[in-house]
Amino acid sequence: MHPELAIGYLGLLLFMIGDGVEAGFLSPMLIDLHFTTSQVAIVFTAYGATAAVASWLSGNALRHLRAQESDVGRAADLALRSKFRFSRLA
Repeated sequence: MHPELAIGYLGLLLFMIGDGVEAGFLSPMLIDLHFTTSQVAIVFTAYGATAAVASWLSGNALRHLRAQESDVGRAADLALRSKFRFSRLA
């Protein structure tokens, strides 16, 4: 298993533990503060949707940055190869 994938699984595990603790603590607290159960459900749904969108955007940003790095690496490699070819011809 790649180390990056293991770190991702560890992060997911910690997030899910935290999410369960939050739901177990915040839901009764919000109900004690006279929120209806449907209002509490909307709060947790909005939180989950926001977390899902944020994680998707961060994954896309990382993929975009890696693509740019590989493009820069390819361009540098091509520049070095062409310089080597021209120096051998001269």
